[in-house]
Amino acid sequence: MRRDRTIPLLLGALTVQLFALQHLTLSKLAIAPAGAGMVSFATFAHQLLEQVSFTAVDLGLGFSILITCELLLATEVLFCGLTRFLDRALATERGALILLAATGLVLVRFYFAPGQPTWAGDSGGHITYAFIAAHSFATGELPIWTNAFSAGSPYVQFYGFLFFYLVGLCNLLVDDPFNAIKLVTGLSHWASGLGMYLLVRTATGSRRAGLLAGIAYVASFWHTQQVVIMGRLPLSVFYALLPFPFYALDKLYQRGLSATPVVGGAISLGALAFVHAGYAFWGVFFFCAYAGIRLRTADKTRLFGTLGILGGGLVFGAYQTLPMWLERDLVGLAEGIHLGGGAIPSWRQVLVWSNAYFRLSPLPPEQHNWHGGYLGLSLVVVTVSGLAALSVTTAIRHRIAVGSTNPAWAAFAGLGLAGLTVFAHDGPILSDLAVVQAFNAGRFLLFVVFFLALCCGIAAHWLHRAGTGRIYTFLLLFVLVDLGSTTFRNLYIPRWAQPIDYPAEIVRDLNADAPDRAWPELPNHRIFATTQYHHFYLLVPWLFGQTGMPQVQSAYFAAPKAWFALIHPWTEWAQRLWEEVDTPSRDQTEFLLAGAKLFNVRDILAARAANAVARIKTRTDSPVLAASQIAPYPEEEVARYATSAEAAQILSTDPDLLGRVAPIYWLIQSMAIDLKSNICERIYVRDHEPHTRTQHRPQVDLLEHRVYNQRVLLHLQTTEPCYVRLAYAYYPHLRLTVNSREVTPLETAGHFIALPLDAGDHRIEITASLSPLRRGLLLLDLVLFCVGVAWIYTERRKNV
Repeated sequence: MRRDRTIPLLLGALTVQLFALQHLTLSKLAIAPAGAGMVSFATFAHQLLEQVSFTAVDLGLGFSILITCELLLATEVLFCGLTRFLDRALATERGALILLAATGLVLVRFYFAPGQPTWAGDSGGHITYAFIAAHSFATGELPIWTNAFSAGSPYVQFYGFLFFYLVGLCNLLVDDPFNAIKLVTGLSHWASGLGMYLLVRTATGSRRAGLLAGIAYVASFWHTQQVVIMGRLPLSVFYALLPFPFYALDKLYQRGLSATPVVGGAISLGALAFVHAGYAFWGVFFFCAYAGIRLRTADKTRLFGTLGILGGGLVFGAYQTLPMWLERDLVGLAEGIHLGGGAIPSWRQVLVWSNAYFRLSPLPPEQHNWHGGYLGLSLVVVTVSGLAALSVTTAIRHRIAVGSTNPAWAAFAGLGLAGLTVFAHDGPILSDLAVVQAFNAGRFLLFVVFFLALCCGIAAHWLHRAGTGRIYTFLLLFVLVDLGSTTFRNLYIPRWAQPIDYPAEIVRDLNADAPDRAWPELPNHRIFATTQYHHFYLLVPWLFGQTGMPQVQSAYFAAPKAWFALIHPWTEWAQRLWEEVDTPSRDQTEFLLAGAKLFNVRDILAARAANAVARIKTRTDSPVLAASQIAPYPEEEVARYATSAEAAQILSTDPDLLGRVAPIYWLIQSMAIDLKSNICERIYVRDHEPHTRTQHRPQVDLLEHRVYNQRVLLHLQTTEPCYVRLAYAYYPHLRLTVNSREVTPLETAGHFIALPLDAGDHRIEITASLSPLRRGLLLLDLVLFCVGVAWIYTERRKNV
């Protein structure tokens, strides 16, 4: 009996020690960049000892963990302590799930450490959009639009909303967006192991195989690297959802056609698109490949069930995918989405141990990138050993349950396909497939991790059936030592730390000049920060997070066409101007100020160096320009001007930049904007004949201008009938009212909103709304969900 209590006590003590080490000691590693893993251990240790002072408590925790691990190993060597403990824990489903849940929490403990994310990599935009969701949910709003970036843009309608909405819901519980992000990413990472356990448990009938596969999926270092070190936070939810469609399929094959696997599989498969439509496409592809192999031995009912999962998932996910395709022209995505580029991961990157702090074996300079990461050598060894044992010994094949063979070959085929998309990404055939090249090779490692964990669990099942219980124990220890050692890290920086080298006084002055507002209200003007000395996707989101001021740049590619047509070329030109010219000419200065007026930019933060930033106040105080007439946009005349010597002299000698910024310069000059007032001579529009509303010069007074995250309120007074151009992007699914009457706006040449107004007092409101297509698909999803729940309920009542 005493021996029976020894292992749980030692494991409990180790758990407490690991969490204590994480909070007390590893938090000091915040001084080391999260992804700076290109150095040797000796170099890393030397740098660490120079920068960190470890206390006696830190050393004591380290030694106590080593001693506890040695005691655990000794109990196994002397009297099979760990093997007996595993036999008892895995004797019941409840015991297996408790053990996996506890182990998973220990493996993801670094998510719940103190501090804030580093904002590095891709995380800046995700953190900021998560903040928007958190604040919106707290005020009872469901965000579908945001005025925080560009001239207003759809809120992740062309990306995936699920991660951000989960953060918003968690924030209702913890009232801290940073902690809400930690909960969603950490618990999703943890839950992914439970999903993998259910999949492998069903495929093999073995709790041991499920436990090993669940641990492998959670602990594979690429899982951590891709989500938090590279900053692709939403993928934490994708990793968690991915096993469930496959689990539902195997459950269907095991029990026959029933409601729960079909409905559950369809929802989980469709929900992948709610996280990231691009990864969801490949998730469906690998699901089809897996299911195709399983269909070889399926009867008609199982075939219909599989089609139900696939068809239901495609229809359920269509809320995200179908509008992304059909409405892509509205946000400048007519040419598609390309997330390719980058190096092919090398065998050293994926098989030589690394925790992104240091590597056991140095990489050649050409492989110093983060497009590959450590998968887990132990997982490969276990998988290959299982295959070797199966193929070499006939006796072993007879001892293996026949039911495990079919899912095994589907799993290994999936691993082979995933490996091809990574390591043969630029090879024959695949290099010619646009759908493959849309992703870089490293992105496909997500699916390699998934299938490698699945195959590792199956192989461990084969090896266990072929040998004794101790073989399984040592396989589990092998994986835990290999991948558990990568979890000794810190992912955060202190709450007070600034993740970017940027003048603190600039942020302080911006906040001092802005009156206090409660979310969802925002300042009624924008700022523009040049980014030539900073990472764009760090500085722009971080500035919004620090100041709450709308940024004229976009944090995501899915911005309305106004961003691509006017704002982005103008910001790029302004940044280039600041780099190349000490004193801008008069024409250049007027172009800069006129652009700021067009986009309602009150402050330009122009960087001369990383920590040398000048704040230029443009004195723009209105998003409105009034004119007596509108005119069609003469595209041929503009194209001729773009190739003129005058344009090159004033703007740029770079032909690519000149071709994009010259039309804006021509537009501003032809509009004849008065920089001292809110007046211009004409407004250029699309798909409309020229028209003049008055022969007099109109005057417009802005009496009120209030900006909210998803709404804009304007109170104007005009002296004459006129046209007004608003510094808000044209988007056909926005709802506009003038004096409480819904109107259809005009689209300017630069894809902004224009309206005809009579003389007098006017109240204009711009409100976010979903397109009719999205509303219809949302209703369809609700109907399908209700039908699925009703089917499950009816079936269970019949079985009672």
